[in-house]
Amino acid sequence: GSRRLRLRQTASTQTAPPPKSSRPAPDSMAATQSDCLADPSLHKGAPALDAEGHPQVVDHGPSLVADIVGRPPLACLESSTVTDVADLLFAQNRTAVAVASARGEIVGAITENDILQAYEIGVPRDYPVEAWLRSDCARLPNFIVGALTVLPEASLTEAAAVMRAQASGDFACHHLLVKGDGATPHGILSALDLTRALCRGFRRGGSQLAGRFTHKTVADVMKPRASLPICEHTATMSQVVQEMLLARQNCVLVAGEVGDAGILGVVTPRDILRAFVERTPGSTPVVNWLRALHIQWEPRAVRSDAQLAEAADVMAANGVHHVVVAAPPPVPSSGMESAQVVGLVSSTDIAYSIGAAAAMQ
Repeated sequence: GSRRLRLRQTASTQTAPPPKSSRPAPDSMAATQSDCLADPSLHKGAPALDAEGHPQVVDHGPSLVADIVGRPPLACLESSTVTDVADLLFAQNRTAVAVASARGEIVGAITENDILQAYEIGVPRDYPVEAWLRSDCARLPNFIVGALTVLPEASLTEAAAVMRAQASGDFACHHLLVKGDGATPHGILSALDLTRALCRGFRRGGSQLAGRFTHKTVADVMKPRASLPICEHTATMSQVVQEMLLARQNCVLVAGEVGDAGILGVVTPRDILRAFVERTPGSTPVVNWLRALHIQWEPRAVRSDAQLAEAADVMAANGVHHVVVAAPPPVPSSGMESAQVVGLVSSTDIAYSIGAAAAMQ
């Protein structure tokens, strides 16, 4: 039966926490943190010299959190409304915003997944962020801030291990707060940031981080199609969101029309953020939504036998967290339009793989 949750839009409930709801989790892998120390073997031998005889400084790509989190985080006051935050995320093309108290202390963060929950529940558009963070629906409430905070000096593998360690719990989140001076955070680290760092390491060569994934293919880290939620093309936006929440996944495949074994499209939390901002009714057929926006998955698809670097490159170039994976075509010259969808790979899958590599050290 339907597990859709509702809030009564009355004055007495607008400041009360919404009811407890199941939340989508990027994955269900357990993990542990481990130290990630530089491999001494990489520093053996005489260093290369420049034209003046000085040791060359070779940039092999980012290795620390501080290397990739340089801009201040998007922030709002806890007195803001959920609609204020959704508008801010969409306008700034971000996936998370830090929430500050009137004293300037960080009391949590709101992510796209929070807006997905708010859309499904049907919270009043003037619902306070402060009340949301006290609810059972919040992905990064105040009491979990410490566990999801890393230092700028932490290695990227350490940060990925922290992210992965939360995967099996109730607060699975593909964002981490980066500690700054005093109460102000240095920034917010996302799974896509880790994917971009991996991509830069692949391009520059010699990166310890990228070196661990040189021989990995997309098939090694992707979610197979059988494990992904699928909705019929006749489903409504609300039904798609409910399927996403019940499956604890951050995506839903939309099947083609009757007699078509293909995939019409993919819906992610980013799409639901847009639906919330544009006030798209939950009764809207998802097929109408996809066609109206001319959303196609083929231009951003990768083959299952492609190197993981290719998937990371597609995500980094397009600023997307999810890429459809297709089987190698029987005819080499065949395009993605006729390809068979066999799974999906996300920036979270890549981040968890980085975290897993740290755990095995």
